[in-house]
Amino acid sequence: MIYRFQPFATDKKDFGKVYNAHCRLVPNDEDWIQITDYDAMILHHSVYPVIDAAIARYPNTAIFGARCNRIALNWQRTTFDMDEETDSVEYHTKKAIELAECYSDGQCKDVAYVAGFFLLFRKSYWKLSPFQETIYDRKHVLFDYNFCQYARKTKMPIRVIMGVYCWHSYRLAQENRFSTAHLL
Repeated sequence: MIYRFQPFATDKKDFGKVYNAHCRLVPNDEDWIQITDYDAMILHHSVYPVIDAAIARYPNTAIFGARCNRIALNWQRTTFDMDEETDSVEYHTKKAIELAECYSDGQCKDVAYVAGFFLLFRKSYWKLSPFQETIYDRKHVLFDYNFCQYARKTKMPIRVIMGVYCWHSYRLAQENRFSTAHLL
């Protein structure tokens, strides 16, 4: 079973508590939890079978991530120049369908960590490495990086599902696409 959540907290400093509260709702340790950011969206139904295929193909994965249009991590973007990207939802929907068809068998790429716009993991992993409860300084803003650290240290696989492509508004209206001001 996959439980899908899109948690949000108006008090950004404590949003880890909200994420953890959602994870606690999942009844079984072997159930999967999919968390997406408030500004991320799966654009087409054809992506969901790709998620199922990735889990079946790589059941030992600690954390799966996805690809998207705008993110600072090169290994999760489909293009390396965010300035060339369009904000056309029609364009990105077509891209999502194309990638879901191309990687329909759930093919993945091993990576060091994944961004938090899309996280897919078992409850059993979350119990070993829950989300940090509070953001209290710049170092702790990187909650997604921190969430992946247990998997990295214990050499558990972290993978990007190549056929899962999401729309991500990621600082779309900000001049500086690398600013972290909105996280504090």
